[in-house]
Amino acid sequence: PQWQRAMKRKFDALLNNQTWELVRHDPQKNIVSCKWLYRLKRKVDGTIDRYKARLVAKGFTQHRGIDFHATFSLVVKPTTVRLVLSIAFQQNWPIRQLDVNNAFLQGHLEEEVYMVQPPGFEDEQFPSHSESDASLFIRKVSNNVLYVLVYVDDIIITGSHSSYVNQAIYCIAGRFSIKDLGNLNFFLRVEVLCVADGITLSQSNYISEILSEENMKDCNSAKTPMSSSEVLQQNNGAEPTDATRYRRVLGKLQYLSFTRPDISFLVNKLSQFMHSPSEVHKK
Repeated sequence: PQWQRAMKRKFDALLNNQTWELVRHDPQKNIVSCKWLYRLKRKVDGTIDRYKARLVAKGFTQHRGIDFHATFSLVVKPTTVRLVLSIAFQQNWPIRQLDVNNAFLQGHLEEEVYMVQPPGFEDEQFPSHSESDASLFIRKVSNNVLYVLVYVDDIIITGSHSSYVNQAIYCIAGRFSIKDLGNLNFFLRVEVLCVADGITLSQSNYISEILSEENMKDCNSAKTPMSSSEVLQQNNGAEPTDATRYRRVLGKLQYLSFTRPDISFLVNKLSQFMHSPSEVHKK
């Protein structure tokens, strides 16, 4: 029931934003498939905050130059987040967090895209078809400064005065449907803690999840991420390992470097062997 309600909220939002127009099937058009994705949004302590459903088009069925040209979306860099948070703390600025509802519906398609109807929400009258920065923004007026960090549908706002920040939130709310999450404490699975001498960024829960998934909860700690005497090579004679799992773990570790830059070199080094990893690379 929770997932069904999440899907219903998303579908209603798609209709309210007039995302598509139902049309008759044209056999000469490329029809893009779609699917539902589900995600649990969690609180700082790991408990469930809310259920989120997202309808996505299967982009691999599109044709470059016909129904798409670009395949990426700009997001704020981790280094930018750390820098702005550091400035905000030093200046004793308020730091607020927003969540944009249905952020993916705010863009504009230049191409004409045809997509099948969302599973579970088909219109019987049309049984088989439907149509479907920079990430750091700075505003400075006189002595007032405002920073807005955008990562898809997650936003951090900080500025020199609370009234200036509140005014910005009010303006954004007038244009987009948003949820004001108050003072920043949990952003992109990163816990933000304000301590006496600065700001601490932690991904402890994320680390625990990775260790649990890889059955390494009882592993021994190491003083350094990589042995200085270890020489990693492509053809080392070792048994090959599951490449899909290897890439998935490296992707998680790459995101972990958001707060643990000490593992960045090792992760980038291991990424050189993603096409054919062995047990040596895995260990």
